[in-house]
Amino acid sequence: MALVAISLWFDLLWALAVLGQQTWLWLTALLVVATYGLTAIQRHPLFEKMVWMAVVGIMIDSGNMLLGLLTFADDQFPLWLVALWFAFTWYAGHLLPQLNQYPHTLLCLAGGVLGSLSYWFGYRMGAVGWEYPTFIVMLALFLEWIGITWLLLKVMRHEKRTDNPIRFARERTWLRRRR
Repeated sequence: MALVAISLWFDLLWALAVLGQQTWLWLTALLVVATYGLTAIQRHPLFEKMVWMAVVGIMIDSGNMLLGLLTFADDQFPLWLVALWFAFTWYAGHLLPQLNQYPHTLLCLAGGVLGSLSYWFGYRMGAVGWEYPTFIVMLALFLEWIGITWLLLKVMRHEKRTDNPIRFARERTWLRRRR
């Protein structure tokens, strides 16, 4: 049930970012920041990895923009897409531990299809454009999303416990000294 709620929350954030773009950016950003704030308070073991993977995703899409694979209305990288990357990596941090039991090849192919389709939906809704034929862009995005999914699985695979031993080692040491 929690996975359904998390999926619905991500779908809401995706719709706000893609459909609302600059108009609803304030709400999208507020909800993404609140989501990460709650995640930090809960000390989610993948919190730092979610943040770093969002930065990686933003860099990938910045490269896509420079290559002309993705174009945006004002020729600048949109802030709503920054918020969307943070929302996505938050979602991946909750979803991937549940999916780790499945073959990674299958997950990477599914990630390639679903990741590239999300851009196609954004294209159909006018949120993004491209300078190349749709087939070329979709093929490039499909291959990128296979790689992104593989990287997400690689980065987030070891965290199945409720605490991160590296990140919170200092806090546990502090607690022991305090006693």
